Amino acid sequence: MGDRSGGVPLSSAAAALALMLIGAFGLVGPKRVIGLDGSSTLAIAADQTALESTLSEREFSLDQQRQAEVLLQDFTRGQMTRHYWGAFAGSLIELGLTPMEQAKTTVSSDDRSTRLWIEPRRGDTAYLAVVERRENRLSTRYCKGNSEQVLEPFTGACPASWIGIDIPETKS
Repeated sequence: MGDRSGGVPLSSAAAALALMLIGAFGLVGPKRVIGLDGSSTLAIAADQTALESTLSEREFSLDQQRQAEVLLQDFTRGQMTRHYWGAFAGSLIELGLTPMEQAKTTVSSDDRSTRLWIEPRRGDTAYLAVVERRENRLSTRYCKGNSEQVLEPFTGACPASWIGIDIPETKS
């Protein structure tokens, strides 16, 4: 029979040495991992952070718009009720409404009309609700546009460059 020594064959030792070198290189080599599409995972992580930031800002903007629309609607309902009992209210507090935390709100009223301007602290979109008496009837309208025109006098339905908006009925 052949002489078998207790040693490891040369090919197994070479394979083990090769694996050890590959492992050592992996531990001390550059930490760049390639994604499935060939891009670096660091770039993917940076893109994801930018996407998360964009989505977070968009979510905040939509929530702010929803809050503004609810306040506009509550304001018009309250002012219509107040007018029925005599005169428009001069503030949100008189209507039992709370101003938005993240916005500056201004109410201006006279004997014929009342306006609520909402100017969010973030973003460049502002909102307006108008309740006015026309020929013994009350009419309402809602507008939104660039916040640079808040409190500026205007003629017509909305300030120049602003658009009229329809606010769906909500249950308050």
